[in-house]
Amino acid sequence: DMKNKKKQDLRSTGAVQAKEAPAPKPKATPAAAAPVGEPKCELKGKVWWIENQRGNKELVLPEVEQKHSIFITNCFDSVIQINGKVNQITVEKCEKTGIVFDSVVASIEVINSKRMQVQCTGSMHTMTVDKVHEIQIYLSKDCLGASITSSVSADMNVVIPPKTDDADFTELPIPYQFTTVIKDGKLVTEPVRHE
Repeated sequence: DMKNKKKQDLRSTGAVQAKEAPAPKPKATPAAAAPVGEPKCELKGKVWWIENQRGNKELVLPEVEQKHSIFITNCFDSVIQINGKVNQITVEKCEKTGIVFDSVVASIEVINSKRMQVQCTGSMHTMTVDKVHEIQIYLSKDCLGASITSSVSADMNVVIPPKTDDADFTELPIPYQFTTVIKDGKLVTEPVRHE
């Protein structure tokens, strides 16, 4: 009874006032939250540096050579086309970006990125996908024997060309969930299949 009386007294004197809720902060997307520098596309020594591209859908890399490496970082909503054979391609911290290239000698790596599309129109032997959420990989007939290594990544699909000209392209998921069991004293790990 005493507690209720005290609350009523405080309300009547206005000593207790309701606090206004703070206005919600707008959500920042990872690409918007990252600091953006000047857009760059330049050759330094044997490395092409492509950085901070925003909404550039027509970036074509000119004059590449087999000894060149390509480093693409901090790009958003862009398409980068690489004409010719290069030594290596590294893509990191990109979002909603497409990479189209002819051929790569060593490997292509996509690291710490989101909603990516990568297309090889020529040949490649090795691709690494690390900490990537949502990637679509398009392969040509010349790179169907390529090795794709993935870790800590999800929503990965590979699109392969048809065996005949009148057939459609085939989209295949790369598993990212695995089941491990003990068989005969050894660990056996298999991909989870949702069929």
